Amino acid sequence: MTKKKILNVVSYLPPYGAGGAERTTKLHSEILEKNGWEVMIATLNHGNMDYQINKNIKIQTFSKNLELKIGEQINSEIYSNIIFVIRFTLFLINIIKKNNIEIIHSQSHDLFIPSYIASIVTGIKLNAFIRDCSYVCEFGAICLTHQEDENLVRKCTLNHKFEYAFKKRKSIINKILFSLKNFYLSLFFKIKRKILLKSDKIVFISHGIKNVYMNIIEKKYFKKFYVAYCPAIKINYKKVKTEKIINLVNKIKSNKGKIILYVGKFSFGKGAEIIKSVSQKISQHKENFHIIIAGNKTVDLKIENGNIHFTNFIDQNDLSYLYENCDVVFVPSIWPEPLGWANLDSAMYSKPIVSSKVGGIPEVVIHNETGFLFQKKDHDQAYNFLKKILNDDTLSSKFGNNASLHVKKKFGEEAILNQLMEIYN
Repeated sequence: MTKKKILNVVSYLPPYGAGGAERTTKLHSEILEKNGWEVMIATLNHGNMDYQINKNIKIQTFSKNLELKIGEQINSEIYSNIIFVIRFTLFLINIIKKNNIEIIHSQSHDLFIPSYIASIVTGIKLNAFIRDCSYVCEFGAICLTHQEDENLVRKCTLNHKFEYAFKKRKSIINKILFSLKNFYLSLFFKIKRKILLKSDKIVFISHGIKNVYMNIIEKKYFKKFYVAYCPAIKINYKKVKTEKIINLVNKIKSNKGKIILYVGKFSFGKGAEIIKSVSQKISQHKENFHIIIAGNKTVDLKIENGNIHFTNFIDQNDLSYLYENCDVVFVPSIWPEPLGWANLDSAMYSKPIVSSKVGGIPEVVIHNETGFLFQKKDHDQAYNFLKKILNDDTLSSKFGNNASLHVKKKFGEEAILNQLMEIYN
């Protein structure tokens, strides 16, 4: 088997913007490099911190140092700026020619158009990775977060866009500015979506996300569709360094409290309202349960209960400590969660999980075997499942052990390598 030179193109790379795309790109690249492929990564110049990746993988950084802090992200509008698109395209073409790259793999939808143009100019193969609903429409298929609108993605009309975006702007000036901006973004999106189908291969992070696109893309393109999961690889991080995190955990544990861990942005799409509702139920029933939110707060929900604790963005050292010390992991997303790193990580730490039944989550969580799956937006069911696990140590241990075995088999390095080999062959 001939192993080709691959260029992965991604907006961020750990420790910067360390979300699903960045972490998956890192781990996929390391698996390929370990098995004989020559892999390079093209990304933006985020700052002075070293990238957390195998040193054998060459990193090419674009433009000036952005000097980002951990957890910060740049304004996404830069990616649709014509000047940026041209400059980044030339940057990719230069890398491809200098290093005899044979496949360019756009890992981020933000950088897909430069990747596509570079592949056309240089005549190499193009793969596109889809992790979410970013290619569905310029609003990222926000309609799918509404329980009553499960199939709206199939009929994205002007009226639908008006309902979900235009009406939210209160002043006339904001409505006009939004309309002008949206006209450009809509045009940019349509171009991106059209050329997406020209990719040689389209890779999805889960079957759940692939199914969303199968509803809106013609069947003739299905032969290009592949799935490559996030690898579930437990990383041995250094000793936790944040005193605040240690003190928070010790305070809860010293009072014989139980910890519900939520990892990610505190946003509506990620289930912020469900978390608030569960917090209220915990308070009403006088349960000694505490919810730790390990992520940035992006919505302003008034929460008066003392059983929710926000840590804001934390690094992997502190996150590892929270996984080790929590009693259950909670993933209440209402948008089509691609796969959810928390679902994988909880299993790697042998922790039970309670997740919503959306997107790719059912591919990780087996109901009543590795945890519980509740119906989207069902606050009562979510609370009852959490309570059931937290009040039954035997069940908790059983779910955690089952989850570890299941994820190591289905999402371990060997399984992911087989998926990647199918794509890159």
